[in-house]
Amino acid sequence: MGNLATNDVEKVTQSVLLNLPVAGDIATANGYHRIKGLRPIRQGSILSISKQTPVVEVQGYKTVAMPTTPLASTKYGISFGYPDSESGSVGNSVTNIAITTPSVLTGTALTDRQNIAAALASRINRKYGYAVYAGLACTITHGATATAGGFALYSKITGGTSGAIGYVVATTATTATVVFVNGIISAGTETLSGTAASDGVTATTATLATTTFTGNLGLLDAAGYCSADHKRQRVFVPFVGAGAGIPASAVTVVIAGVKGVLQGTRMLDDVHIADRFTDNLVSGLYGFAAFGEVPVAGSQYYLYKITVAEDASMGGNSSVVPESRIAFYVYARTAQAGTAAFDSAILALT
Repeated sequence: MGNLATNDVEKVTQSVLLNLPVAGDIATANGYHRIKGLRPIRQGSILSISKQTPVVEVQGYKTVAMPTTPLASTKYGISFGYPDSESGSVGNSVTNIAITTPSVLTGTALTDRQNIAAALASRINRKYGYAVYAGLACTITHGATATAGGFALYSKITGGTSGAIGYVVATTATTATVVFVNGIISAGTETLSGTAASDGVTATTATLATTTFTGNLGLLDAAGYCSADHKRQRVFVPFVGAGAGIPASAVTVVIAGVKGVLQGTRMLDDVHIADRFTDNLVSGLYGFAAFGEVPVAGSQYYLYKITVAEDASMGGNSSVVPESRIAFYVYARTAQAGTAAFDSAILALT
């Protein structure tokens, strides 16, 4: 045999999803490892097996403090955008979003701060409304909700009289911090409609008591950091930074955003859909051809990446036999009766 050259470029050869993984899905005999749904893997050819665990998404929430004493005819703004690539680099995607205050202000600093925040929010929502809820960050107090426990975190509430719409970013039984993206609910006896914190599903109502603007622009990330095929052009938590008249120190990360991975509901959205005539990929990120199994909504999965060395066919005579690296992906549903045994069996193959 000639010299051995290595090609470090890996390609995913096959992937399989197992909703009921068991140790018996893995067997070794006659010089080959056999994993259910994958073609046989020659013993001794496995270079590594890595395991990725699921991560639950967390919607990020940031505030930007408006200037304490706004000036007339002055430009105020922030920088906002999304990273371009898997490296997380912001690159050229950041946009400077700014407004200029009128030549005559109201004379009340908090009102002027609210007007600046509302104007910035309007511009952000027009450009990035598919990905973030920008609005006035307010604290409210209210009576007991019809379903005890207050309003659900991240849920939408609506004012029955004003029609104002906001999103809850902090909550107790009788208080909430809300980002109002459309109007603002005034103090009084207005009825608030939303979703109960007890289960995040049941509709509930409460009577408003007070509303206080915090002096901050609120930026709540929309759920789903990565949509199918990245069509929303958004994979990472957004970048928010300094702009005209607003320093970086004015930006506060209240809730750090976390991109979810290996969540059944998201994965289900990303299953391959192919053109029925050409077999070309129409949408989706995952292909689970074996057994026709697809992710189960509400479930989580482990991902095992098996990297294998294979002799590559060169054709003709050569003193060099290159080695190519290929990868197999195995998705195994967590918290099933056989998951732990499967986990031990597959990791023992190295």
